Amino acid sequence: VTVVFPNKRARLFMNEVLLAKVSNPCWAPHYSTIGEMFESIVGDSVAETIPAVCQLYHVYRQLMGAKAESLDAFWGWGEILLSDFDDIDKHLVNADALFLNAKELGDMESLDFLTDNQREALEQFFGSFQTEHRTRLQERFSELWNIMPQLYHQLKDTMPEGTQPYQGALERKAVEDKEMLHLLDDDTMYCFVGFNM
Repeated sequence: VTVVFPNKRARLFMNEVLLAKVSNPCWAPHYSTIGEMFESIVGDSVAETIPAVCQLYHVYRQLMGAKAESLDAFWGWGEILLSDFDDIDKHLVNADALFLNAKELGDMESLDFLTDNQREALEQFFGSFQTEHRTRLQERFSELWNIMPQLYHQLKDTMPEGTQPYQGALERKAVEDKEMLHLLDDDTMYCFVGFNM
């Protein structure tokens, strides 16, 4: 039996519960996180955040050229992009269709659809922004969304071999290649515990 948890912390709690329930020594089941399970299926590992954001910035600079912000200005936005890309892959979303839809929203005349937090994040990323300069913000927003599909695809293509930029990319790779799921051990019972989605 392999018990698959969402994270490593759940293992500790499971061991505490097992210890409280038994009076004699016993073998605990094999524990795995969902991430470890996918890594064993695919044979790749997930990059740490710092190298992944740096690689994303490298691709971003190639695509934006002289218009690219500094790494410091990009860092927070890069972490958000990795998180968004992760969600896209974990939910098996058609990324190209999503980016086209978002680009069309970005091309709209008004930015009134943005929340104050979203507007503040964009202002921070694109530099100083004042109400009378909305056209500049719209232009930068549009430039970013124009390169989003290439950014998404090239990030995966430029990662070192055997490495995925984030967990969702690893999971998508396993799910889309149906042959990989056959690499699970047929003699093992998998129990998924503690997942809420």
